[in-house]
Formats: sequence, C-alpha cells, structure tokens
Amino acid sequence: MELKKRLLKIVGILFIIIDLFCIIAIIKSIVSMDIELFANISNIIDVIATLLFLYVGYIFLRYSQ
Repeated sequence: MELKKRLLKIVGILFIIIDLFCIIAIIKSIVSMDIELFANISNIIDVIATLLFLYVGYIFLRYSQ
C-alpha cells in the first residue's frame, strides 16, 4: 500500500511538471502570435489538454496522501 501511494505521488508530480512546461509553451505562443492565430482549434485543444494534465496531477497527489 505504501508503494502505491509513493507511485501515485511520483506520477502526480510528473504530471504537474509536464503541465508547467505546457503552460510556459502556451504563454510563449500567445505572446509571439496574434490573438486571431491563437484562436484556432489546435491551440484550444492544447489548453484543454494542459488543464486536464493539471487536474490529473492534482488528483494523483490528493489520493497519495
């Protein structure tokens, strides 16, 4: 049981670290582009995927305690 909690904590931290890099990349793309170019479908999906990574990481950290 202790191994499962440690594994969940490690996976949660990895998800949050990946999410932080994704947020930095999205902010960088917003700054470098016009707002019309940002509003296409692929960037909206990127934002949704980033928020999903953050939520999954939070859930893993929450259940590892």
